[in-house]
Amino acid sequence: MQGYFTTRGLALSAKLAAGSVLTISRVVAGSGQTQTAATALSGPCQTLAVNSPTHSGNTAAIPATLTAAGASGSYTLTELGVYAVDPDDGEILYKIYRLSKPVDITAGSSMVLRFYLEETVSQDLDVDVTCSPAGLITEEIFSPVEKMVQCKTTSGRHVYLDAADLQAFLDGLPRMMTDYLTITLTGATDIPVSLAGFYGPGVIVLEAENLGDCIIRNQVVAERCSIQLWLHNLQLEAPADLGEEPALVIFRQCGYARVQSCQLTGNDVCRGIRGEGGSLVFVEDCTGGHFKIMVLVNYSSVVTVKCAAAEDFHDNDQGIYVWSGGIVLLAGYSSETLGGTYNTKSGGLITKVAGTLL
Repeated sequence: MQGYFTTRGLALSAKLAAGSVLTISRVVAGSGQTQTAATALSGPCQTLAVNSPTHSGNTAAIPATLTAAGASGSYTLTELGVYAVDPDDGEILYKIYRLSKPVDITAGSSMVLRFYLEETVSQDLDVDVTCSPAGLITEEIFSPVEKMVQCKTTSGRHVYLDAADLQAFLDGLPRMMTDYLTITLTGATDIPVSLAGFYGPGVIVLEAENLGDCIIRNQVVAERCSIQLWLHNLQLEAPADLGEEPALVIFRQCGYARVQSCQLTGNDVCRGIRGEGGSLVFVEDCTGGHFKIMVLVNYSSVVTVKCAAAEDFHDNDQGIYVWSGGIVLLAGYSSETLGGTYNTKSGGLITKVAGTLL
């Protein structure tokens, strides 16, 4: 397919050389043989969807897509007319691209033709497309998304952050995770941590290299996450104003979460770890104390608590509270009340380390 400047297009190209922006306003499919002196395509049949151009050296490629389903009637495609905006004269027929061989377009058929209209430009010339792509997504545009959706394995990624920068970093992540992302934290922060809406085959690990390297003096709340979440070696402290109802660590509608080797410190009023909405949580080798309730679970959630020593949880008012289908499984050397004086069951289950019901 060869391109020809129209008379007015040649005049515009001179202006472009002087620094004007090439603004493409529309691309039209035609069935005629338009002369270069014409001001409009002689046989316009259909307007194409146009996407933003790509650049390679001094060449700009303008992607244009013809869908036969969008044609108002059948026709024989012979040429494409590119319309552009002249800074002095408004919209003009800028260039004509003639097909080497005509193509029959049957209206309503599934035929899709993709054209790359190349323009040789100076390195400093900007090309702008103001026409709409008409909601079309081409295979090349969709390909990166398709690869993410069909991803079956995860690749590793490791970042190091100051704790104060964690939430801003999490907010900037795509919700679909395909990486095994390890975030190593240092320093202290009063900013609450929220992990919401992550899905896919990926994993997010929030860790410190050593216990005490990272202190989060606020809540950690994960909700609606189907990816794996892992908190490791973190020092979590309840702020003084955290009330009776909230918990320091909450998992709500989460597929699988692991809290390992973390130190949890309450304010004698708030709750410790809460699982709800069908969450699966594994708490391993953690310590915690000074909570109104250490672990509370409801709505078909399951929390397993595995302690290295019976005294790992201490100075709690109530150890476990299960209701509305909540289940707590004790393992390792966990005490039966997790450092509290009693447990509460209201439509839930608690199992001893030996596997019998408590």
